[in-house]
Amino acid sequence: MTIVIAVGFISILASLGFALFFLMKKPSITHDTTSDATVESAAITSHHAQQRTAWALTLRIALSVFLFGLILLSYYMGWIEPRGL
Repeated sequence: MTIVIAVGFISILASLGFALFFLMKKPSITHDTTSDATVESAAITSHHAQQRTAWALTLRIALSVFLFGLILLSYYMGWIEPRGL
């Protein structure tokens, strides 16, 4: 069960890393051309990056809630027991 919990935590951290990547990713704009098509393309790319960031953060929340529920279920079923420090 500890392996499942560890994989869950790693998945949560990976999702958070993907969200940070999509948040920091800048759309590629060529500075020598300022046509309307280039600006519109950059706006679409930026919107797509925002959607992917929101999706990654939503996935992180869902994984966190699932892992919390799994830990509670495991405790109540007796699969895991509290240990002293």
